[in-house]
Amino acid sequence: MLILQYVNRLFYISYLRFYSRFKPLYLFRLIFATCFCQDRAFGRLFSSPQNRESLKPCLFSTPIRYKCLLFFSSFLLISCQSTVRQNAHSVEAEINKLPTSFKRDVSNTNSPERRPCDIKQGSAVVLMYHKFDEPYKSTSVTMEQFIEQMEFFKNNGYKVVSLSKIVSAVKGHIPFGEKWIAITIDDAYKSFLKAKPILETYQYPYTMFVNTQAVDENYKSSMSWDDLKAIVQSGLGELAAHSHTHGHLVQDMNSEQRTRDILVSVERIFQNTSTMPRFFSYPFGEVSNNLIEEVKNMNQVLLGKPFYFEAAFSTQSGPVGCSSNLFSLPRFAINEKYGLIDDLFKIKVNSLHLPIYDYHPKNKAICVEQQINKVYFSTDPSIDLRNMRCYASRGNLASVDISDGLVTVSLEKPLGHGLSNPNDIRERLNCTAYYKGRYIWYGREFTILKNSPECSK
Repeated sequence: MLILQYVNRLFYISYLRFYSRFKPLYLFRLIFATCFCQDRAFGRLFSSPQNRESLKPCLFSTPIRYKCLLFFSSFLLISCQSTVRQNAHSVEAEINKLPTSFKRDVSNTNSPERRPCDIKQGSAVVLMYHKFDEPYKSTSVTMEQFIEQMEFFKNNGYKVVSLSKIVSAVKGHIPFGEKWIAITIDDAYKSFLKAKPILETYQYPYTMFVNTQAVDENYKSSMSWDDLKAIVQSGLGELAAHSHTHGHLVQDMNSEQRTRDILVSVERIFQNTSTMPRFFSYPFGEVSNNLIEEVKNMNQVLLGKPFYFEAAFSTQSGPVGCSSNLFSLPRFAINEKYGLIDDLFKIKVNSLHLPIYDYHPKNKAICVEQQINKVYFSTDPSIDLRNMRCYASRGNLASVDISDGLVTVSLEKPLGHGLSNPNDIRERLNCTAYYKGRYIWYGREFTILKNSPECSK
């Protein structure tokens, strides 16, 4: 009886996961039920309460039923293996669709952002906060949650370090430390003043990304320049740029406009706090390859001082590691919904960086006309990713195929399908895999556009 329950449960889970890709599995489940379940004892395992009383006698004798069990158990294992994991034939067939420049091994990854690295070199987690104790659950955390998180770090061996220390590790100047965490806050909301004393109590460093127009125009929800100067004077806080207007840099501005918008924010921070920002955060996390190159190459003299950005941060999820792009570094967003000290929070702050040799599509800006429904990335084939699962935005189903370090993520619907809000043009893809007691986490985020030259690079 217990064996039958277990096998039926496997069939039902398989049916839920693979029905859209492998509908014959449903038919086999019905046949299996017919073999075993047409008497009242077995019927309780498979049928709904409404049908249990009307079951007919079992069609097959007991010996034949156990032969059926053996056959269908074998079928289940074979179908799961071929449908989910290590499908070498189908994945290798995809290679011909990739650009010839696509890198499959570590020997070809020697550029500054793609130098050779492996999972043993470690990683760090950067957290992104916005508001504190405000009635916006998607962007705010309660003070109780925030205090609990800081206490969790203190009591569980985590080390909260400066953003510059993590960036130095990404560059390879220093090794990553164990359980490194960095705290960032976007938008300079006034409610941060509630959290500031907590950080000072724990002596945790942090970085504040400032969109300066809100400060200049004395928005009710924004901190003042005096508040920001006090952050610098505390010795724990660092100010960084988040553009001037907090506009949609990719969708609504050309190269000249957004460059000026970013530089104005740098100028205003320096003029009011005597601090030259070293880091940048993309408003809304919206990024294109063109914008990344522009931010990377902002090397000039500004207000009589040499200026350039050392790194830039987006909003895709995942830990930072040795193969991370310095000008599109990931962060985990923390809000009231995901602020509880539960399994998911622990998985995030303890997650591992997956070394990525290459990925496709290369551009972080995608036009809906491109109809992209496959995402590829290559990694170290010695890392066991057989249990990897990928999840896309808005319920877009994603299946995973892996062969020799090449991961192919097939989406049920093309990137950008169903986006209707012009102010929400991001699409996310997160892939996780259990690995030696922790979780590998790799995230990608795409800016979805229509008929834009930003998609071409």
